[in-house]
Order: sequence, then C-alpha cells, then structure tokens
Amino acid sequence: MEEITEISCLYDNICVRRVGEIDTEPFIRTFRARKKIRKEEEAEQMTALKMCSLWQKNVEDPHWYPFKIITINGKEKEILDEEDGDLLRLKEELGYRAYKAVVAALIEMNEYNSSGRFIVREIWNKEKGRRATLREGIEFMINQIKSKRRKTVEMVDDEATEDQDPDPDNETPSITKGSQD
Repeated sequence: MEEITEISCLYDNICVRRVGEIDTEPFIRTFRARKKIRKEEEAEQMTALKMCSLWQKNVEDPHWYPFKIITINGKEKEILDEEDGDLLRLKEELGYRAYKAVVAALIEMNEYNSSGRFIVREIWNKEKGRRATLREGIEFMINQIKSKRRKTVEMVDDEATEDQDPDPDNETPSITKGSQD
C-alpha cells in the first residue's frame, strides 16, 4: 500500500483509498451555495470542513448505529434506517448532497469495518468503483515501474546525446593565447 500511495497519481485507475471517509466536496458545495459573497468564501469553506469533520466523528462512533435489520426470504439483511433522527436532521440542515456523502461513508464503514468503526485503507480500482484485486494491484505496480524505468533510460539517453558533439568530423579550430594565422 505504501508503494502504491507513492507511485499513483490522480489520473491512475488504481490508488489507495481511505474507505469510510466522508467526501468533503458536497459539504463545501453546500456552504458555498448558501453564501455568494466572495470575501466570506474562506470562512464558509472552514465551516464546511468543520461540519464534515463532526459528521466523520459520528460515522466513526460505534454507539451510533443508523441501520436496521430486516428479514427477506428467511435471510436477515442490514439496511440503512432512513428514519434515523440524526440523518433526517442532516438532510434538512445541509441538504441531500451532504446526506448522501455521510450515508456512503456509513455504508462503507459498516461493510469494511463494522466492529471497530475506523477508517481502513484499501487498494481501490477507481474505474470499477470497488476494491482492487491483488492481481490488479501487482499489475499496476509493474506497469508503473516499467514506465518509470523507460523515462529514466530516456533521460539518460538524452543527457548522453547532449554531452556529445553532434558532428564529430567538424573540427573547430581552437584559439590559444598568442597564436597567429
């Protein structure tokens, strides 16, 4: 995971993702929409991030369990309790985008780490929106290493070419002190 974190960039399909972490963008967009005044933009963003942080603590709190268990065809299934008071309040106060971001984090947290309720790092396939397989992770690392090696070889070749005289037959006369023609 450490290696993938170091070599991946925003545009790669494979990355290390913090599963159960709330996406801050919906909170920021909500607060920006409330205030159109430019000079207060930074204050609004700070408020949005503080609110997101508060909800992240709620998501990580094992005592808050906004799920209910239902039975379908004799099998128990855990679903989100849409009537949970905290979630309803969130939707009313901050809107659907922030609500959806918190719900997504809750569901991920419950799926990946329901007992401890803390953020888990996973190798993630962004293209497919799921956990990456071991094979995908290894292929990504091999491709990145090959690509990096190619770039390094190209740079070394370029530097060697720059150091060489482009026309070895062209002899430039050297001028020394006191020489006369």
